[in-house]
Amino acid sequence: MNEPQFFPTSIPILHSGELTMRELNLEEVDQFYELSLYRNPEYNLEQAGELIKTIQENFQNREALNWGMYLGEELIGTCGYYRGFANNQGEIGFVIRKKFRRQGWTLKAAKRAIQYGFEDLRLDLITAYVRDDNFPSQQLIAQLGFERTEEKPEDHRRYELPKNRFFQG
Repeated sequence: MNEPQFFPTSIPILHSGELTMRELNLEEVDQFYELSLYRNPEYNLEQAGELIKTIQENFQNREALNWGMYLGEELIGTCGYYRGFANNQGEIGFVIRKKFRRQGWTLKAAKRAIQYGFEDLRLDLITAYVRDDNFPSQQLIAQLGFERTEEKPEDHRRYELPKNRFFQG
């Protein structure tokens, strides 16, 4: 894998209005638990903790960069680069707790993560994979300027956002 040349040595703290994006830690596993259910609805608290450890390991291995999304001290979601960095590309993804959906928090976090990706990581292209039945995420991705491609692995659709389109919008 081509490592990103400008990858941070620690997870940076980002802000977007009253939203703070920072590193997840194991002490927050109770709040993270609801978010972990998107991967597997049968996850338990221990498995949620293991997922936080995996997120931390992926960062240490320079394979992913994910932030917890916080209002004050409350973890409301995650946003970041789940995979990527080969050829100056990153794959963005996000998950938000149910009671915070459709309030604009994911849009704020994704915009800030995209800005960080293009300006600080110096990515040229950001991709996203969205399930065909996930209409809110499809709308969010469109608001961010992503365009749908013809590529469709399994039940997801690939979207792309080149650097020049983000800075024009």
